[in-house]
Amino acid sequence: MRFKIKRLKRSLTVVEFMIIIVVVAILSGIIIFAMRPMELFAKIRDNRRINNIQDLYQGIVLAETWNNTNLDLGLPNYIYLSLPDDSPACTSYSLPILPVGFSYHCVSVDNLQNLDGTGWIPIDFLQANNSYLSQLPIDPVNNANYYYSYNTSDVGGYFEINSFFETESYNEEYAIADGGDTSNLFEIGSNLMILPQSSIYNWIKVPGNETYGINDFWVMQYEAKYTIDGRTGSDAPDVCKNDVTYDTFRWEKEDDCSQYIANWYPRNIISSPMGSPIAGVSRSEAVNLCESIDAHLLTNGEWMTIARNVATQPLNWTSGIVGEGNIFNGNPDPETGGYIGPIPDKGLNRNSRASLSLSNGNKIFDLAGNVFERVIMDSKPEAIVNNGWSGKSNFTDLIGYSDLAYGLIDSNEIQGDTESMIGFRCAR
Repeated sequence: MRFKIKRLKRSLTVVEFMIIIVVVAILSGIIIFAMRPMELFAKIRDNRRINNIQDLYQGIVLAETWNNTNLDLGLPNYIYLSLPDDSPACTSYSLPILPVGFSYHCVSVDNLQNLDGTGWIPIDFLQANNSYLSQLPIDPVNNANYYYSYNTSDVGGYFEINSFFETESYNEEYAIADGGDTSNLFEIGSNLMILPQSSIYNWIKVPGNETYGINDFWVMQYEAKYTIDGRTGSDAPDVCKNDVTYDTFRWEKEDDCSQYIANWYPRNIISSPMGSPIAGVSRSEAVNLCESIDAHLLTNGEWMTIARNVATQPLNWTSGIVGEGNIFNGNPDPETGGYIGPIPDKGLNRNSRASLSLSNGNKIFDLAGNVFERVIMDSKPEAIVNNGWSGKSNFTDLIGYSDLAYGLIDSNEIQGDTESMIGFRCAR
């Protein structure tokens, strides 16, 4: 007699199921890591930078507390760097141009992380009864592109520490939202407006455009500003304005303005959300000013590259859909996607329609609105961009990539070529 043995179907136990989940998670992690190892390592370094900068901040605050705010914080005209160099002026590195009156300061590799005041930050933490820092932290990469910087004010005992990020995600989450005046640096300290603006602060990268023969380039995120003290964009005193009703710096204005600005320094041209835009400049002046900070006046092709990129981003359209409604038209234009603000507008926490987003996530301010801007164009040397466009129609009309920029006009079409409304921005 034959018997058939019925095989029972066996279910997975909870333990086996959990093991499978863990294995799948591990394999997924390995695959993701293998696909984007460089980005993951960069994020790890960026996270370390945040921890380092916060540790330095806490260490200085505790040192000040122990010394009843009489702690020697260093010299206000020095930008102290975490870069090792036997030259106190950091001459071994190619570093951004600083405003007049400021210079870099480095120490040797042997002293770099000392806590006794001989390290890259000139504070004697040991005398200050330090129990927080074991040594001065330095950037995980610590080269001419990624380093920490420190500066102190001449009055008030304020200080600021900065760091560059490698990843755009950390830049958006921390650098842009830290409350400082620089969008491409992580800033922390007791005053986030004191570290001098070098020639790379608040510059953004723009994707190139093959049609115009333009490769990727960098441009001022804001219209060119002037810094009197070298630290952040300055508000123009009334006697230094083109017109008291129009808040712009008249470049090289003399007479009563000399009580505020004895000498106008081209190296003090910066990109900053703070301060009055520079205006009243001729084309040759704008070209020379950009060259003084190792840059060039924005060309028509570069301006068109930015505008074409802007037009492809739904975020820049009033409807949220490309081609429907109007592109944000800046200040002051409430009828075609703009807004009404001070003339011209400036400062942190601007109206959302003051900025336009690029395809790489960067934002540029006042491409439309605020002041007109000079551009370089061979066929029209004195060309000026009428800084705005009349909604969708201009983009539709120029869909074939015209050689002309939106609202391009000749200087002789504006009464008073160097009057209050004409500014500029630089690129490199």
